[in-house]
Parts: sequence; C-alpha cells; structure tokens
Amino acid sequence: MSINKNRLRKIYKEKRAQVSLKCEKDISVLNNTVKLSERYNLGSFFVYVSMNSEVDTRLLIRYLLANEKNVCIPRTKNGIMSVIMLENLPSMISVDKLGNLCGGENHQVPCFECDCAIIPLLAFNDELYRIGYGGGYYDRFLETFKGIKIGLAYDEQFCNCFERESHDIRLDYIVTPTKIYGGESCV
Repeated sequence: MSINKNRLRKIYKEKRAQVSLKCEKDISVLNNTVKLSERYNLGSFFVYVSMNSEVDTRLLIRYLLANEKNVCIPRTKNGIMSVIMLENLPSMISVDKLGNLCGGENHQVPCFECDCAIIPLLAFNDELYRIGYGGGYYDRFLETFKGIKIGLAYDEQFCNCFERESHDIRLDYIVTPTKIYGGESCV
C-alpha cells in the first residue's frame, strides 16, 4: 500500500523528532559510516550539515576533517544547490532553514568530484529509496553524481509504504545505528 509522500513527510518528521537516545544513536551511525568509508578507502566526502532532528553529521564532519579527508557541504540559494569546500567546522555552528552553514571558512568549488555523498532523509525503504523534504535538491544533485551515495537515518525512519517516483534516485547504502542497508551487510 502506498501513502502520499507529503503525508509521510509529516509522519516521519514527527517520528524522527521523537527518537530516543539520539546521542548514542548518532555515535553508532558515525561508527557504521566510518566502517563503510574504510571499506572503500574513501578520501573525499560531500556531507549535509545536520539541522533539527536529523542524524548529527557534525560528528562525522569533525572526524573526517581530523583524519585529513576532503569535505564539501551543500549551499542552497535561489533553488539551486552548489558545493562548498569546508576547511574547518566552527565550534559554534549555526544552520539556516535550508541547511546552509552560517560562518566558518569555506569557498565554492567550481569543479566537484567526490568519492561519497552523505544524504539526509525523512524515511527510507528496503529498496534504498528515500523520502526527502520535497524540494528535489538532492535528487537533482545525485542525477550526475558518480560516487557512493549514503543516506543516514535512525531505524525508526524505515518505511516500506511508498513507491519510488521516476525522479527518485536510489542510494547505495543507508546507515542506521543498528544496520547498514545495501551491498553486503557489514554490521
């Protein structure tokens, strides 16, 4: 049975906001993501900057920068998502309503190639499709992305009650605190 995506967005945004033990789960997602990145020897990452109740990517970004990985983040303006190279992560992080990092040392990257893209989501199914926020920014970005596509989620965001649409892009992996969906399971 398929449910309207807008209705699912509302339901799963609320579910995600009610996830308990978020700090512990965020650390588990970080550890599982690091295991996956080490398996592929990834050196460059495009990572969303978490906001609200999303899986906390600040931990991952700090880890990657500390381990001398190249990190880019999204910058959305006037309906277009571009890529910003992140030199460091400021201690006081502020994110606007589009997930744009405010402040910090960064610059726009005109020619962008990365080994891996870390993607936000509200819900996901066992076919590795996601429900995002409905703006289509990530689907458009991923149309031409050649690297590994990884979604980060809590187990509570699993939802097999939606069907993919023609513009939806399948992720390669979805990492939760307890499981890595896709490929050969590593957890």
